[in-house]
Amino acid sequence: MFRHNYLVTRLIWNLDKEPFRELYESLNPPTGLDFEEVWSLQGGNPRALWELAVTFNWNLTAYKNSVMESSCR
Repeated sequence: MFRHNYLVTRLIWNLDKEPFRELYESLNPPTGLDFEEVWSLQGGNPRALWELAVTFNWNLTAYKNSVMESSCR
């Protein structure tokens, strides 16, 4: 795993609900996106929140589909 120089490993712990909410709000989610649904899907995972915001442009349906596809592999 470590022989490739392009691999960067980092430890990321899940955030409690309020720090996760602060991160969520700092990423400027669209009006109407339900924080509680995001919280329940991601459980405080900051990487998953970043992925939702950046990769999926806050498209929760596309994010859910991607998670389901990757879990079925």
